[in-house]
Amino acid sequence: MTNQTDDKLVSVDEQSTELSVQQSAEQQAGQRATEQAFTSITSSTSPSKPSNPSSDLHHYCQTELQDFWRFIQRPTRRLRPSSNAGGRWQRLVFFLFLSVLFYLIYMFTIGWAIDALTSITSDLDFSNLKLFAFAALIMAPILEELIFRLGLRNATYTLFFGPILVTIFSGSFFVTLGFTAAIVLMALVFEIQERYRARNGKSGHNFYLGRQFIQAYPKVFWLYAFAFSFVHIANHSFDDASGFLVVFAVIPQLVLGIFLGYLRLRDGIASAMSLHFLNNLLAACLIFISPDS
Repeated sequence: MTNQTDDKLVSVDEQSTELSVQQSAEQQAGQRATEQAFTSITSSTSPSKPSNPSSDLHHYCQTELQDFWRFIQRPTRRLRPSSNAGGRWQRLVFFLFLSVLFYLIYMFTIGWAIDALTSITSDLDFSNLKLFAFAALIMAPILEELIFRLGLRNATYTLFFGPILVTIFSGSFFVTLGFTAAIVLMALVFEIQERYRARNGKSGHNFYLGRQFIQAYPKVFWLYAFAFSFVHIANHSFDDASGFLVVFAVIPQLVLGIFLGYLRLRDGIASAMSLHFLNNLLAACLIFISPDS
C-alpha cells in the first residue's frame, strides 16, 4: 500500500515537473517572439542609413553611358523607355551636360584650329537678336526634329518621305544628292532582294522586308545623323582650299544629332526637342561671352 502511494506521488511529481518545464518553454518562446517583433518594429521605424549621393550619381552616369555605348555600337529603333517623367528629365540633363562638355572641348581644340588655320567662317547673323533667337531657339528645335528625328521608327518615312523633306530643308545640292542617293540605293537593294525571293517562291515577303529594314537600321540612323550635320555646312563660308575641311566645322552638329536621335528613340520627340532647345540656348550664351564675339 505504501509502495503504491509512493508511486502515485512520484507520478504526480513527474507530471508537475513536465508541466512546469512545458510552461517555462512556452514562456521563453513567447519572450523570443516578443523580442523579435520589437526588433523588427524598431528597425523599420528607425531612420535608414543615408545613401551616398556621389556614389548614386556615379552609378547613374555609368549606367547611362553603358546604355548609350551599346546603342552607338548598333542603333536600334526600339529602346526601353523611361518609366516616369523624372527619369526622362534626368537623362535630358545628363545628355545636355555631355553636349556642352563636348562643345567646350571642341571649341578649344578643333574649333580653335579651324579659326586659326583655315578661311572657314560662320555666316550666322547676330545683328538681329530677336530673329536669331526665334530661329535658333524655336524654329530649329521644332522644325529640325520633325524632319530628322520624328520618323526614325517608321520605314516608310525614313526611306521615302524623309529624303524629300531633307532635300527641301537643306538647300544644298551636294548634301541632298548624297543623302538621297544613299537612301535610294538602300531601297533598291530591298526591292531586288524581295523580287529575288518572290521569283524563288519564298513566302513572307513583307515580313522579310521588315526584317531587312531592322537589320539595316543602324545605317539609316547614321545617315540621318550625318545629314543633320551636313545641312549645317550652309552656316559657313569657305574658299576652295578649305572646302574639304568644312566637315570638321560641323562635328558638334554630328554629335548633337546622335544625342538627339538617341533621346528621340528612348524617350520620345518631346525630349529631343527639349535637348535641342537647351543646347542651342547654352551654345548661344557661350558664343556671346567668348572674346571673339
